[in-house]
Amino acid sequence: MNFFVAYIKLFLGWGTVAFLLVTLACANSRLGGKWTVPSAQIAEGEGNGDIPAINNPQFTKASQTTYLTDESTIIGIKIGENIKAYPLEILDWHEVVNEEIDSIPIAITYSTLSGSSIAFDRNINGTTVDFRITGLLYNSNTILSEFETFTDWSQMLRRGIRGDLSEVTLKDFQVLEMNWAKWKQLFPNSAVLNQNTSYNRPYGTYPYGDYRIDSTNIFFNLPHDLDSLNQVLFLKEKILGVKVADVVKGYKLDSFQEEGFSIIEDEINGEPIIIIGSPSAAFMVAYSAKNEDGQRRALEVQEQDGVVLIVDQADNKWSIFGINIENNQLPLGKLESNIAYWFSWATFYPQIEIFKE
Repeated sequence: MNFFVAYIKLFLGWGTVAFLLVTLACANSRLGGKWTVPSAQIAEGEGNGDIPAINNPQFTKASQTTYLTDESTIIGIKIGENIKAYPLEILDWHEVVNEEIDSIPIAITYSTLSGSSIAFDRNINGTTVDFRITGLLYNSNTILSEFETFTDWSQMLRRGIRGDLSEVTLKDFQVLEMNWAKWKQLFPNSAVLNQNTSYNRPYGTYPYGDYRIDSTNIFFNLPHDLDSLNQVLFLKEKILGVKVADVVKGYKLDSFQEEGFSIIEDEINGEPIIIIGSPSAAFMVAYSAKNEDGQRRALEVQEQDGVVLIVDQADNKWSIFGINIENNQLPLGKLESNIAYWFSWATFYPQIEIFKE
């Protein structure tokens, strides 16, 4: 370090020396502290505050939203009677929307580099927090933080990894990922996050060039051989990962019939589950198929008159959010699952198995 300081002093002057040393000190403090995950896998992606969260979201009715294309991807959620959609055109630039839905404080989060979408309860141990983007990454996945509990949170792990609440698990909500063409058909009255964010960003332009389509383009080192992962699946292929206890399984869109919605019946760690998918809608979601007696519930998916329903042998009906049509207190069992890039699931859970028909 002394040689380095002398070198830049000679060529650049003391002002630059001081600036660089302060920058290095800040970087070290951002990466320092006690992590509950391997610190060597923590990287600095952006500066603190470079990716601002949206804290005052504005919405437009889906039938009146004009800035999206049919291929645009949205993240949808239903809380109470409220159905909302959050386009990736905006989330790519902000990654967090802090808001309140039906009096419940919720954060919609999207990690652009790992392609993972998860919604979290912002009420943590009785304190309502505002999540923000630290600019730090664990396994190329977003690390969230907030000023209320002084904790850093791994989005994919759903838990604290540094700070006062390390190892505390966040409560998450069911979200759906779907293309805009199908979403606006199914939910024309839903509220859609609009571009009135108070930030000047080129929404509709992807911020990381060809990252989504280039399998050699990984910004930060990962603890796995990417060539080996790429031989299993395209690194940036989006899969639905489902975790039951310590067993993780991944599902691909091409396992479903191309048109309409279809179901895969499977079992993970003794838990009967169903996965509903539609390649034409770029959609997958998983639920427990266990009934009140602990047995497998026979389920099928139906699409009629612009409505998609999950139906059992007794003609009980659930929406694709897993909510019972007649009794909100009898939802389908939620699973720890979300859509993300293949490399992300394989990095966090190397033991993951890919479903094969």
